[in-house]
Amino acid sequence: MIPLKNSIDEQGTLLKSEPAAKVQGFQSFLLQQHIEKTDSHETNVLVFIAFALSHGYLSQDGKWHESEFVQAILAFKQSADQSLSEKRISSQEREELLFSLDLYVRFLRTQHASISLNQYLLQDDIPAFEDLGCLPFRLYIEELCRLKKLCVGHDIADIKRFLKLLGPDIAHDITTLTPVHMSQLEDRFLQRIDDGVMLPRSAYHQLKVFRRFLRFLKQHGYIDFEYIIPEQFDSKIVRENSYVALEDRMSLLREILQDTGTPNQTRDLCIVLLLILTGCRPLEVCTMRIQDVIKTESRIFLYSIKSAQRSLVIDKDAMHLLASYMKDKRSGAGPADPLFVRKNGLPLQSNHVTKIVGKYSKNIQTTQKVTARALRHTFITNALDDASGNNPIEVSEAAGHTSLRSTMHYYYQNIRRLIRMASPYLSRNQQGATNNEYQKRSPL
Repeated sequence: MIPLKNSIDEQGTLLKSEPAAKVQGFQSFLLQQHIEKTDSHETNVLVFIAFALSHGYLSQDGKWHESEFVQAILAFKQSADQSLSEKRISSQEREELLFSLDLYVRFLRTQHASISLNQYLLQDDIPAFEDLGCLPFRLYIEELCRLKKLCVGHDIADIKRFLKLLGPDIAHDITTLTPVHMSQLEDRFLQRIDDGVMLPRSAYHQLKVFRRFLRFLKQHGYIDFEYIIPEQFDSKIVRENSYVALEDRMSLLREILQDTGTPNQTRDLCIVLLLILTGCRPLEVCTMRIQDVIKTESRIFLYSIKSAQRSLVIDKDAMHLLASYMKDKRSGAGPADPLFVRKNGLPLQSNHVTKIVGKYSKNIQTTQKVTARALRHTFITNALDDASGNNPIEVSEAAGHTSLRSTMHYYYQNIRRLIRMASPYLSRNQQGATNNEYQKRSPL
């Protein structure tokens, strides 16, 4: 077990021993890297050293071999995970311990210590140590985790791509980044768009991710300029409404039902059904809690920053499946615990939902690519097409749109789709007249 912090003081010989001397200079390193709470980080490292000494992973003479040190780190992480499961420490305390250890390994490497540790300490989506390229990047990711953001996986991939494009010099010293570098990066994006290898929408969203990172850098004094995405990227965004036919949706569900070898079959089936039946966003699936499922009313609650909280009534068969999943897989979870989790018990992130849909859709033959976004578009389109005459305002509320204009975009896209489906039966003149009439009516 991880020793309590006050046990450091009880082991008086520890603070006077050779191993403790290895902490000397650590605080100076933290100050140079603009790290706060230096005393707390140093104490956490002493907790690790006490653990390693008491369990025989490290020797008192201070002569530590790389393999022994790596083994001590991995054992410490395992002990932290066990202490968390036994509620001896909180989740925040665990993260602070491991983050301090990450920083300590960086410090040792500045002292020419060779430590080839490739394991991840905090969680699977957060690479450890040098994998992130620069310390400010690591601090930014840690802040996202502390704020419980669900975009960590996407941000890591996008920012690493940017750092690679900017070059190793800037990646290792982000303070040298200037607006000129960003202009050069924008030119590369524009060239890729012109070459047809990148969509304008993709370029814009990647720049948004990097802009969030740059705001963090400016806030913490690493850079002194404010980055603004050029209008030419924003103006080229084209909203795409992908429609998944009923046959393709059924094929997707059959593919999940046939995958009996995965332990997450029921979870994946519930997630895909929610996407199909409610048109919810992947992020909203990830933020669902146990208490958000009201079995007696066949009602679920969804939450996102975009549309706050809303409730939807779902099909009774779907609710029965959801209740079965909760009973079999989440029976020990509390009301505020996440509904859908990974193997390690951590909540799903939006990219995991995307991967779940992609995993099953790649094995089916479809005319239209099946994605979580496409399933959402399909739900809204069908709701507007419903012969019972759904009110667009009600559809907008069900979809979680903050503006009716967003919903009406689907309405006019529906007209285009109907024209396209009817085109084989229309003469060329009739089709042209219909399209002209649409252009006159569409406010978009």
